[in-house]
Amino acid sequence: MLKDKRKQKGFTLLEILLVIAAIGILAAIVLVAINPTKQIESARSAQRRSDINSITKAIQQYSIDNNGQYPTGIEVGAKVICNTGSQKSTDTLSPTTLCDNKANLSVLVPTYIASIPQPDSNNYYVRKSSNSIEVSHPRDTIWNIGGVPSLDLNFAQNKSLIDGVSGNNLITFARNSTATYIGEDGLIKTAAINEPRFDHDPTTRDSLGLLVEEQRGNLLVNSEQFGDSIWTKGQTNISINSTTAPDGTLTADTVTASSGVGYKDLYQAFTSSATANTAYTFSVFVKANGITFFTMVPYFNGGSNESWFNLSTGTALTNTSGNTSSITNYGNGWYRLTVTRTSPTTLANALFIVRPSGGDGDGQYNGNGVNSFYIWGAQVEAGSFPTSYIPTTSSQATRAADVVSIAGTNFSSWYNQSEGTIFSSARMTFNPTANSNFPAIYTTGSFPDRLFMLYLNQPAFNSLTVGADTHSKQISTFSTSPQNFKVAQALSNNSLSYGVSKDGATALTGSISKAITNTSSISIAGNVGSANHIARLTYWPTRLSDKVLQLLTQ
Repeated sequence: MLKDKRKQKGFTLLEILLVIAAIGILAAIVLVAINPTKQIESARSAQRRSDINSITKAIQQYSIDNNGQYPTGIEVGAKVICNTGSQKSTDTLSPTTLCDNKANLSVLVPTYIASIPQPDSNNYYVRKSSNSIEVSHPRDTIWNIGGVPSLDLNFAQNKSLIDGVSGNNLITFARNSTATYIGEDGLIKTAAINEPRFDHDPTTRDSLGLLVEEQRGNLLVNSEQFGDSIWTKGQTNISINSTTAPDGTLTADTVTASSGVGYKDLYQAFTSSATANTAYTFSVFVKANGITFFTMVPYFNGGSNESWFNLSTGTALTNTSGNTSSITNYGNGWYRLTVTRTSPTTLANALFIVRPSGGDGDGQYNGNGVNSFYIWGAQVEAGSFPTSYIPTTSSQATRAADVVSIAGTNFSSWYNQSEGTIFSSARMTFNPTANSNFPAIYTTGSFPDRLFMLYLNQPAFNSLTVGADTHSKQISTFSTSPQNFKVAQALSNNSLSYGVSKDGATALTGSISKAITNTSSISIAGNVGSANHIARLTYWPTRLSDKVLQLLTQ
């Protein structure tokens, strides 16, 4: 009996592929149905990554074809990419697509890219560094957790005052002097009057964000000219401008210790009448060239107030009681040595002293006439912590305070009087003898409706102080300074409630007895007594849940 061969036939390859495709489509539908928001956002994130890659490659190819030049408008600070679409640079731009204060990349169209991609929300940004181009989009985890904010100042990423939501600069910034900061190449840079400083970690070169400091002065003169007669030399020889300094210039001096045992001092009298019971911070940049152990002496009326440092290990060996010392690696062998000490009641003969020492910290050094070290940038300032370097010549110099604020329509365009949530990622150096706050939202000329996002009432680290109707929650204490932190704080006039979370901790909550109204401006890190790096400041015009506050700060 013959068998029917048709009954033995299996599925064709086409049928199998159709089944697999159908299963994939059904699986995708199920996944979207289970978590549509997550799936849609994943698709958008993939598109943004693709757009960023396309723009980056187009700019790089343009640079190759144009002798290393980038399109006009790309700067060190991040700028919004103007949404010109498929328009070429030779087209006449309509009023709605004007690229004032934005990066116009229409020169790339159509040779290097078919059109400038349009993001689903917000803007794409572009900036240049010394040897690369970075294209970015601020929509990230913070946005995914809290939703679309009404203000997003991502200082650390964008190195710009531009708001990531509106694409505009809403900030009024002022500083009535020049000031120094650390560039992304690790070198000390000088910012012009009223120019914001986007600082970097001297060791890792990570971007720290916007640097905001109180007013300080350098009480020493000729801070880089150690060959000048104002500097007393004990058994040392100075070779001026002999090596590259931390700012990249040939301005650092070589100090060679003479032969024999003794104090190989460099010192300067910075004042004859230091203020009683006031903290002074002494600092100097040094680099080993045979000599690796150093002693610094904050000298008030004599006494052995030494702090010892070992450059080979990058450590402070020990501190005299009353001294607070630190050592910071600035790269290329340079270290900044720092000592803080409070002046006694009886005041005279205030000196800055630095000298090489024996390996055990002994202030006397056995020189051979060959071993030396490099030195640059000495500073004495009245304050309990070091601030950015303030260069001086023949007279003392003062660095003015950074003043950062948003007011008027620039404030009301994103702030909600009824409720809101503010998030900050920052690093704070605090003054243990004075109250500090960061940032403060307040009513101009009226205390009652003032809100401090974060208030430091020494030694407790508190948050939320609401005008005369004060409600403070202690969320941490300072164990070190400077301290990195993330804080999210929500406030609702409707429910008269607030919540605050720091560094992923469970949100602390409470109620207020009166609504906070008539707020009209924000001062960012606007109080004396602290130095701040603000990496990011973000605001949502709604009172986010306590769980979201915790997630934002993790």
